[in-house]
Amino acid sequence: MIKKIFYISKILFLKLILCTTLLASDVIIPQQKPKDENIDKINYNSHKKKWDLKSYKTYVVSSVPGEVIYGDKFRFLIEKKRGCNTVAPLFTFMTTMPNKTIYEIEGRNIPVKINNKKLTAKVEYIRPVFEKWGYWVFFSLDYSNLNEYSVELMEDFKKNNKFEIRIIDGLNFNAKQYFDILSNNWDLNEYPNEIKKAYLMCKDLALSNS
Repeated sequence: MIKKIFYISKILFLKLILCTTLLASDVIIPQQKPKDENIDKINYNSHKKKWDLKSYKTYVVSSVPGEVIYGDKFRFLIEKKRGCNTVAPLFTFMTTMPNKTIYEIEGRNIPVKINNKKLTAKVEYIRPVFEKWGYWVFFSLDYSNLNEYSVELMEDFKKNNKFEIRIIDGLNFNAKQYFDILSNNWDLNEYPNEIKKAYLMCKDLALSNS
């Protein structure tokens, strides 16, 4: 029972984080802009930006834009309540596939390939954008120890000279049925400096709220 309550709380927490950080996200979309009353709020020249660091009440999020789809950022979440020593990797994929069954994958573990490593990422939440012209699909990876994750991440990045996530086919899952762009990559050259800033900001947050 306790595990179930913890699991539900985690899901709700991640949904809140993903929705909140999305509001601060920028996105580049095709030249023909969809008709939407909020379209002027989107920054179409946002490709000039790089890493972003934001502090919230109980957590800090450091994010880097994608190099294929800019608006699909990879986010590193560090929570105060976990002592700022763990990281939750979060990322999004935007899809414009006209698939009304997109919500079927919400809550499922989807097969992905990070560089040469196959694993699964959980679809935490799906949000329609631009009057359902497209959908933002929010993924999460498992919480990890911040130091261990950072070392492994940078070793893999330097070895492959890239950090790429590709959505792949799996059991009862056809990637092309839901996604028109199956891969994105992120430049992590500045990760060591940026994650240190995020860690220190989280520690300051913990001190200021103690």
